[in-house]
Amino acid sequence: MTLEFIMPARIKAFLMHLAVSAVIALLAVLLVFHIWYPAPLHEALGVTHIFLLLLLADVILGPLLTLVVFKIGKKTLIMDLAVIACLQLAALAYGLWTVAL
Repeated sequence: MTLEFIMPARIKAFLMHLAVSAVIALLAVLLVFHIWYPAPLHEALGVTHIFLLLLLADVILGPLLTLVVFKIGKKTLIMDLAVIACLQLAALAYGLWTVAL
């Protein structure tokens, strides 16, 4: 029994996108909570809740969109995934910029 029978390509794409999003989110968490706003500072300024909400939405919505649009053989698949990645990175960049202000 091969992996294709156990897990469809759509689920594999979702999980890969989720893993990449989680790694990028972890890097963003390290940047915000360990470099920009160390332990007592992020709580005093109220950065924690808004940043975690932004990160949760960013990490969940990107892979879910990949799950929806992914189909092997689709002519516009690369373009669709590129648009999803660009939107996800733009949302993360805007969130980081907002937190930095």
